[in-house]
Amino acid sequence: RPPERARDAGAIYDAFRSDARVDPRRMGVWGFSNGGWTAPIVAVDRPMAFMILKSAPAESIEQNTLYEQRQAMQRAGHGAVDVDAANAALETLMAAIQGRVPVATAQKVYARAKHTKWFDDSFLPLFPEKTAFAEPQLSGWRRYVTYDPAPILAKVRTPTLALYGARDRKVDVHHDVPLLVAAYDRSKTRDLTVKWFADAGHPLKVSPNGFDDAVPQRYDPGFPEVMLRWLRERNFIR
Repeated sequence: RPPERARDAGAIYDAFRSDARVDPRRMGVWGFSNGGWTAPIVAVDRPMAFMILKSAPAESIEQNTLYEQRQAMQRAGHGAVDVDAANAALETLMAAIQGRVPVATAQKVYARAKHTKWFDDSFLPLFPEKTAFAEPQLSGWRRYVTYDPAPILAKVRTPTLALYGARDRKVDVHHDVPLLVAAYDRSKTRDLTVKWFADAGHPLKVSPNGFDDAVPQRYDPGFPEVMLRWLRERNFIR
C-alpha cells in the first residue's frame, strides 16, 4: 500500500539526509508506475528539492485496476462483451471488499465468473476465492484498493517532472494527466512539467501497440535527456 511504502522511502531519505556527503538541497524522489502513488506522499512529508514521476497514475487504485484489466483482456483477444463482463465482476468484487455490497453477492459473481472463457485472463484470480472474502485478508485488500492519490496530489509543493508514454496500457494517461494537472493547480504549485513520448508505452520504451512485450525493447531516445535537461535547468545536477 502506498502509505506503507512511503514510510520506507522516507526512512531512506532520512538516512541520506543525515550523511555529510549529501547535499540535502539537491535531494529528490523518483517514482515509476505504482511508485507514482508513493513518491508524492514522500514529497509532501519531506522537504524534497524535486520529484520525477514516470508513468504515474493520478487515479485511485480501484479505477486504475479496472483500466489495466480492460487493456490486458483486449490484448488477450477478448471482445467487448467479455471485457465488460469481466470489469463488472471485478467492480462487484472491489465493492464487496469496501463494504458497498454484501460479500455473498461478490462470492456468487466470482463463482459464475470461474466458468467463463475469460476468467483466467481477468484479474479475478489475483483475489483468491478462499481467502479474499475473509479476515484478515479482506481488511488488507480494503486498505489497498481504496487508496486514492487525489488528496495528497493537492498538497504537493515540490517542483515536478511528469513523464508519460502516449501508448501506455497500464495507466490511463489521457485521463490521469488532466487529473494530475488539476491537482497541482489546486495546490498552487507553479513548477509542473509534463512531457509526452508519442511512441512509448508504460516503461517509456518504444512500442507499436503500447504493450511491454512488444519489440523492439528500447527506451524512447528523448527520455533520458529530458530528465537530465530538466534537472540541469534547476541546478540539481551539473
